[in-house]
Amino acid sequence: MCVLFSVNDTLQQRDFLTPAAMQPILSRLSRVRPSEDHGDQRYGAYTIDALQKALQRQRKQLRSLNTKSGLKSRNKRPGAIIRSRKPVLLIIGQRPGQAAGTWHCIARAWVGNQFVFIDSDRNHYFPKRVDLLKGFFSRIDHVYTIEDAS
Repeated sequence: MCVLFSVNDTLQQRDFLTPAAMQPILSRLSRVRPSEDHGDQRYGAYTIDALQKALQRQRKQLRSLNTKSGLKSRNKRPGAIIRSRKPVLLIIGQRPGQAAGTWHCIARAWVGNQFVFIDSDRNHYFPKRVDLLKGFFSRIDHVYTIEDAS
């Protein structure tokens, strides 16, 4: 569920995306491409493709920042994430001790008068500091922004 919560936190809109909204998207993707895994709604685990389709239904677009300078490397640099000028970010990576093949997603959003990182699993905000982001993730794999669809 962390990815849905992170989308909602990033956009600062409660229930912008819900498990109920994801169900028809997963069903359709499973019919169109039955041999591929599209996520497991019981656990709130969704593929980026499913998330992209859900956001497109809401007139939003998920854009990867992995091609931007400082984010091209396999291990994304926390400093580049913190300095990003994009107003909303989803950061996907592995927490220390997290099982291989699983990921966690957090949001960076504007709250009050500053950007903060939001961990929806613990309802925890933490300031945008490199040391805190490095301590939160053992590895950062993907960074996305959510924009209005054009």
